[in-house]
Amino acid sequence: MNDAVEMRLEHVSQIFETLDPYPFRDRELSQDAIEYITRHASLMPKTQPIQITVHLPEESASKDEVQGLDRAISNYFLYSHGVVEHQLRELLRTGRRALLLGLAVLALCLVFGQAVSALTPYGRISHFLEEGAIIVGWVALWHPLNILLYESWPLREQAKLHRRLSQAQVALRFYPPAPDQSAADA
Repeated sequence: MNDAVEMRLEHVSQIFETLDPYPFRDRELSQDAIEYITRHASLMPKTQPIQITVHLPEESASKDEVQGLDRAISNYFLYSHGVVEHQLRELLRTGRRALLLGLAVLALCLVFGQAVSALTPYGRISHFLEEGAIIVGWVALWHPLNILLYESWPLREQAKLHRRLSQAQVALRFYPPAPDQSAADA
């Protein structure tokens, strides 16, 4: 397994969203770049620091936008980490509210089931209503528990990865221009 995320670009603008109006170091990374970086970084051991190596043509070495590339990548993933953390907090808040509602529904269903059992002679209909109320109560807890136990984990992992990527070391490597084909044909 490679110890760095390697990217070979023909021009530094390939890593950025072309329609983004913000200044360079605050620009949005392109969706392709985000997917590429996160996919490769997620395969690295979680204890290993992440390094991103960007290979660019030699002629781009002196451009200002290349010099700010490390800050731009770090700023993007730091911002993205904050967004994912916010989404996680909102999801957990929704899960807690839904859990309270689900517990209230379960309590009402249990009380209803006990009331039906106490007020009617025990029979099939009484048993059906009592068991049905219990099932409805437990079903009311399904969604909140799903949120709190399962839906939050992917966001937690994404937040951790984006935090690691915001701290990644970005190395720039420059490659010589490709030999001119017309000179090779002569």
